Amino acid sequence: MARAVWRFLAGIATGPDGLIRLQFADSVQVIFSSNDLQYMSKVKTPCIGICSTTSLGDRVCRGCKRYGFEVINWNGYEEEAKAAVLRRIEKLVCQILEDKCRIFSVPNLKLGLEQLRVPFDPELAPYCWLHNLLKKKPDQVQDLKDFGAYLLPGYAHLSLRQLSEQIEEELLQLSDAHYQRYYEVGAVSSSA
Repeated sequence: MARAVWRFLAGIATGPDGLIRLQFADSVQVIFSSNDLQYMSKVKTPCIGICSTTSLGDRVCRGCKRYGFEVINWNGYEEEAKAAVLRRIEKLVCQILEDKCRIFSVPNLKLGLEQLRVPFDPELAPYCWLHNLLKKKPDQVQDLKDFGAYLLPGYAHLSLRQLSEQIEEELLQLSDAHYQRYYEVGAVSSSA
Protein backbone atom coordinates (compact mmCIF):
# COMPACT_ATOMS: atom_id res chain seq x y z
CA MET A 1 0.00 0.00 0.00
CA ALA A 2 1.38 3.39 -1.01
CA ARG A 3 1.92 5.90 1.76
CA ALA A 4 1.34 9.63 1.27
CA VAL A 5 4.41 11.80 1.68
CA TRP A 6 3.94 15.44 2.63
CA ARG A 7 6.47 17.93 1.31
CA PHE A 8 6.79 21.66 1.82
CA LEU A 9 7.06 23.80 -1.29
CA ALA A 10 10.15 26.00 -1.18
CA GLY A 11 9.88 27.70 -4.57
CA ILE A 12 8.38 27.84 -8.04
CA ALA A 13 10.30 28.92 -11.14
CA THR A 14 9.77 28.96 -14.90
CA GLY A 15 12.95 28.38 -16.85
CA PRO A 16 13.94 29.78 -20.26
CA ASP A 17 12.90 26.41 -21.70
CA GLY A 18 9.30 27.09 -20.59
CA LEU A 19 9.32 24.28 -18.06
CA ILE A 20 7.88 24.91 -14.61
CA ARG A 21 9.95 23.74 -11.66
CA LEU A 22 8.63 23.14 -8.17
CA GLN A 23 11.41 22.99 -5.60
CA PHE A 24 10.55 21.35 -2.30
CA ALA A 25 12.30 21.87 1.03
CA ASP A 26 13.63 18.29 1.02
CA SER A 27 15.51 18.92 -2.29
CA VAL A 28 12.92 17.07 -4.40
CA GLN A 29 12.21 18.87 -7.66
CA VAL A 30 9.18 18.36 -9.91
CA ILE A 31 9.34 19.60 -13.49
CA PHE A 32 6.41 19.89 -15.88
CA SER A 33 5.36 21.78 -18.99
CA SER A 34 2.45 24.15 -19.64
CA ASN A 35 0.76 21.26 -21.50
CA ASP A 36 0.83 19.33 -18.23
CA LEU A 37 -0.87 22.31 -16.56
CA GLN A 38 -3.63 22.27 -19.17
CA TYR A 39 -4.18 18.59 -18.46
CA MET A 40 -4.30 19.23 -14.72
CA SER A 41 -6.89 22.00 -15.15
CA LYS A 42 -9.37 19.68 -16.82
CA VAL A 43 -13.13 20.09 -16.69
CA LYS A 44 -14.40 19.59 -13.16
CA THR A 45 -17.54 17.71 -12.26
CA PRO A 46 -20.56 19.92 -11.52
CA CYS A 47 -21.60 17.48 -8.77
CA ILE A 48 -22.67 19.18 -5.54
CA GLY A 49 -23.00 15.98 -3.55
CA ILE A 50 -26.79 15.47 -3.60
CA CYS A 51 -27.24 13.14 -6.57
CA SER A 52 -30.88 12.28 -7.05
CA THR A 53 -30.20 10.18 -10.15
CA THR A 54 -28.41 7.48 -8.18
CA SER A 55 -30.29 7.78 -4.88
CA LEU A 56 -33.84 8.42 -6.16
CA GLY A 57 -33.70 7.29 -9.78
CA ASP A 58 -34.44 10.74 -11.22
CA ARG A 59 -33.77 11.22 -14.93
CA VAL A 60 -32.25 14.67 -14.23
CA CYS A 61 -30.13 15.22 -11.13
CA ARG A 62 -31.71 17.75 -8.77
CA GLY A 63 -28.25 18.88 -7.71
CA CYS A 64 -26.07 19.32 -10.81
CA LYS A 65 -28.76 19.02 -13.54
CA ARG A 66 -26.86 16.34 -15.46
CA TYR A 67 -28.77 13.39 -16.87
CA GLY A 68 -28.44 10.06 -15.10
CA PHE A 69 -26.33 8.54 -17.86
CA GLU A 70 -23.99 11.57 -17.74
CA VAL A 71 -23.50 11.17 -13.99
CA ILE A 72 -22.73 7.47 -14.39
CA ASN A 73 -20.38 7.90 -17.37
CA TRP A 74 -18.73 11.21 -16.38
CA ASN A 75 -15.29 9.82 -15.55
CA GLY A 76 -15.14 8.06 -18.91
CA TYR A 77 -15.99 11.16 -20.95
CA GLU A 78 -13.39 13.05 -22.96
CA GLU A 79 -12.83 16.65 -21.85
CA GLU A 80 -14.77 17.95 -24.87
CA ALA A 81 -17.82 15.87 -23.92
CA LYS A 82 -17.67 17.12 -20.32
CA ALA A 83 -17.39 20.70 -21.55
CA ALA A 84 -20.42 20.16 -23.82
CA VAL A 85 -22.50 18.97 -20.85
CA LEU A 86 -21.47 22.03 -18.84
CA ARG A 87 -22.27 24.35 -21.77
CA ARG A 88 -25.77 22.86 -22.04
CA ILE A 89 -26.41 23.37 -18.34
CA GLU A 90 -24.90 26.87 -18.52
CA LYS A 91 -27.23 27.86 -21.37
CA LEU A 92 -30.29 26.62 -19.49
CA VAL A 93 -29.25 28.43 -16.29
CA CYS A 94 -28.57 31.67 -18.17
CA GLN A 95 -31.87 31.44 -20.05
CA ILE A 96 -33.81 31.18 -16.80
CA LEU A 97 -31.85 33.73 -14.75
CA GLU A 98 -31.69 36.39 -17.48
CA ASP A 99 -35.50 36.32 -17.46
CA LYS A 100 -35.62 37.11 -13.73
CA CYS A 101 -32.67 39.32 -12.86
CA ARG A 102 -29.82 41.44 -14.14
CA ILE A 103 -26.16 41.52 -13.19
CA PHE A 104 -24.77 45.05 -13.28
CA SER A 105 -21.41 44.42 -11.58
CA VAL A 106 -19.53 41.18 -12.15
CA PRO A 107 -16.68 42.28 -9.79
CA ASN A 108 -19.21 42.85 -6.96
CA LEU A 109 -20.78 39.45 -7.63
CA LYS A 110 -17.37 37.76 -7.57
CA LEU A 111 -16.36 39.56 -4.37
CA GLY A 112 -19.63 38.66 -2.65
CA LEU A 113 -19.30 35.01 -3.64
CA GLU A 114 -15.75 34.92 -2.30
CA GLN A 115 -16.80 36.58 0.98
CA LEU A 116 -19.61 34.06 1.50
CA ARG A 117 -17.34 31.23 0.31
CA VAL A 118 -19.75 30.22 -2.44
CA PRO A 119 -17.89 28.15 -5.04
CA PHE A 120 -18.14 29.25 -8.67
CA ASP A 121 -16.46 28.33 -11.91
CA PRO A 122 -14.86 31.43 -13.47
CA GLU A 123 -15.04 29.68 -16.86
CA LEU A 124 -18.85 29.81 -16.74
CA ALA A 125 -21.12 32.82 -17.24
CA PRO A 126 -21.71 35.11 -14.23
CA TYR A 127 -25.38 34.08 -14.27
CA CYS A 128 -24.16 30.59 -13.29
CA TRP A 129 -22.29 32.19 -10.39
CA LEU A 130 -25.46 33.99 -9.34
CA HIS A 131 -27.33 30.70 -9.56
CA ASN A 132 -24.82 29.16 -7.12
CA LEU A 133 -25.37 32.06 -4.72
CA LEU A 134 -29.16 31.72 -4.85
CA LYS A 135 -28.95 27.95 -4.52
CA LYS A 136 -26.46 27.82 -1.65
CA LYS A 137 -26.92 31.00 0.41
CA PRO A 138 -30.29 32.66 -0.35
CA ASP A 139 -30.91 33.44 3.32
CA GLN A 140 -27.51 35.14 3.81
CA VAL A 141 -28.12 37.79 1.16
CA GLN A 142 -29.79 40.89 2.56
CA ASP A 143 -29.72 42.93 -0.65
CA LEU A 144 -28.90 41.39 -4.01
CA LYS A 145 -27.62 44.80 -5.18
CA ASP A 146 -24.66 44.35 -2.81
CA PHE A 147 -23.73 41.42 -5.07
CA GLY A 148 -24.01 43.46 -8.25
CA ALA A 149 -27.44 42.16 -9.28
CA TYR A 150 -31.12 42.98 -8.96
CA LEU A 151 -34.45 41.28 -9.60
CA LEU A 152 -36.64 42.34 -12.49
CA PRO A 153 -40.03 43.84 -11.52
CA GLY A 154 -42.01 40.64 -12.14
CA TYR A 155 -39.91 38.81 -9.51
CA ALA A 156 -39.08 41.56 -7.00
CA HIS A 157 -41.91 40.41 -4.69
CA LEU A 158 -40.28 37.00 -4.14
CA SER A 159 -37.85 36.23 -1.35
CA LEU A 160 -34.51 34.92 -2.62
CA ARG A 161 -35.39 31.48 -1.24
CA GLN A 162 -38.69 31.49 -3.18
CA LEU A 163 -36.85 32.68 -6.28
CA SER A 164 -34.24 29.96 -5.85
CA GLU A 165 -36.92 27.28 -5.55
CA GLN A 166 -38.69 28.61 -8.66
CA ILE A 167 -35.42 28.66 -10.62
CA GLU A 168 -34.62 25.09 -9.57
CA GLU A 169 -38.07 23.87 -10.61
CA GLU A 170 -37.85 25.61 -13.99
CA LEU A 171 -34.33 24.29 -14.53
CA LEU A 172 -35.45 20.73 -13.85
CA GLN A 173 -38.45 21.13 -16.19
CA LEU A 174 -36.29 22.61 -18.96
CA SER A 175 -33.63 19.91 -18.51
CA ASP A 176 -36.28 17.19 -18.61
CA ALA A 177 -37.84 18.68 -21.76
CA HIS A 178 -34.37 18.75 -23.38
CA TYR A 179 -33.84 15.12 -22.41
CA GLN A 180 -37.20 14.08 -23.84
CA ARG A 181 -36.51 15.89 -27.09
CA TYR A 182 -32.96 14.72 -27.72
CA TYR A 183 -32.33 11.52 -25.76
CA GLU A 184 -35.52 9.64 -25.02
CA VAL A 185 -35.97 6.49 -27.08
CA GLY A 186 -38.50 7.09 -29.86
CA ALA A 187 -38.33 10.88 -29.41
CA VAL A 188 -36.61 11.38 -32.75
CA SER A 189 -39.03 10.98 -35.62
CA SER A 190 -37.77 9.91 -39.01
CA SER A 191 -38.67 11.79 -42.17
CA ALA A 192 -40.98 9.93 -44.55
